[in-house]
Amino acid sequence: MLKRSILLGLVLIMVIASASIAFADINVNVLNQTGVEKGFFTVNVTTQNEIRVLVNKDDQNAVYTLNETANLPLQMGNGVYSIRVYEKLNGRFQLVKQENITLNLENQNLVYLNSVQNINWNSEMNAIKIAAQLTNNLETEMDKITAIHKYLIENISYDYIKARTVKGGYLPAIDSTLESGNGICYDYSSVLAAMLRSVNIPTKVSVGHVGAVYHAWNEVYLSETDEWITIDATTDAIYNKYGIKYELEKTSIMYNVEITY
Repeated sequence: MLKRSILLGLVLIMVIASASIAFADINVNVLNQTGVEKGFFTVNVTTQNEIRVLVNKDDQNAVYTLNETANLPLQMGNGVYSIRVYEKLNGRFQLVKQENITLNLENQNLVYLNSVQNINWNSEMNAIKIAAQLTNNLETEMDKITAIHKYLIENISYDYIKARTVKGGYLPAIDSTLESGNGICYDYSSVLAAMLRSVNIPTKVSVGHVGAVYHAWNEVYLSETDEWITIDATTDAIYNKYGIKYELEKTSIMYNVEITY
């Protein structure tokens, strides 16, 4: 599923780049930069048509599909980002907004504390309330990470049917995943990121390959040791189910990152 989504994104980049582009009329407030000081920007969607957002910095690209207003991350480091918003009109994508955004964060880890399209959370969600309860009396970051990770792998089972049938463009829903008790790697990593971000621990959702397998996992920042550690809740949930021992921190060289959120 994730592989199909990334391939779709690459195709969209090529289609958008080669298309005959014309500016369409759109509200000038389609791009909101008020979140830039925290490492994100907002795209205001006021149309029923398909929207694609192309984010580019240097040689890095990310493509997003939107059907509602969403926050999108500026996760490619400090510098100038080119943001292009396309709307599908009369069978072709037309450029409706183009703007540059400059990111200049003293602490770039702030990017990984936000609620964004792929990790969409707020304080009213059940998952976020559970994270607060689990970590209420814990002092260290590792204790908090361990508690939330343990809860996650004990309460969500890997959904093999969903993994085979999920369609491109799928986005995790934090509370729905917990309520159903089932999910795929994208769900595990998004829920873990949301819960950890809510307790002020910077967390990435990373997508790429583990060997030949396309996968999603997390990278979590420990301020106590100034390092990012790799956590794979999907694998750990399967190991836990069958009583197989595992280490919370994975060997990062086994995980080849292609994009992070």
